[in-house]
Amino acid sequence: MTMDRNSDILKKRADKTVKGLRRSHSAYCLRCEKIVELFTFEEAAECFNTDERDIEFLANRLMLHRIHNKKGLVMICSISLFECFETRATRLLDPALFAKSAPEQKKAELESPT
Repeated sequence: MTMDRNSDILKKRADKTVKGLRRSHSAYCLRCEKIVELFTFEEAAECFNTDERDIEFLANRLMLHRIHNKKGLVMICSISLFECFETRATRLLDPALFAKSAPEQKKAELESPT
């Protein structure tokens, strides 16, 4: 009984603390246990040269922390974002990118006088 009551009290206290620390571009991240900067999905994608779907995928897999800012928008915790991309394995380039450029390269070689 007292454990449940204590956890309820701590949760209410944390909720009050979080509401007081929430801003448009910063908030208290419960998982990081500190105030963090917030990025929109678009800003997070732009920061790491990826697309918003990739950021959403990582957030859905709980690799990124989602936080509501003061305006109620869902944003990404900057600490989780940087830690995720720092430890993320490098992805290989799609071979189709090279296949498209090969014909253009041959055409340029044929057109250039030697």
